[in-house]
Amino acid sequence: MLNADVNHFPQSFRCVDLIVKTSKMKQNLGVADRLIRLFAGMLLSDQAIKQHFEVYPLIAIWVVAISLLVSSAFSFCPIYALLGIRTISRGN
Repeated sequence: MLNADVNHFPQSFRCVDLIVKTSKMKQNLGVADRLIRLFAGMLLSDQAIKQHFEVYPLIAIWVVAISLLVSSAFSFCPIYALLGIRTISRGN
């Protein structure tokens, strides 16, 4: 079971959480969703660096990897916002 306590995140995540809470973006990603996106983004970035892809697939991989990492850092997914999906608990 994942603990949603903010103190378990690195300092950089806590700073980003503060920025998101003071902005107009509403957090809609829970802890598990953020971690999955973080690891998937890191895995895609690693594969983009190690493998020899053609130019267009490489660009697509980097776009997906960066979007996963950014959405994980800001705890906000614009697609989830459009669809009205929230994986974060209601208290946050």
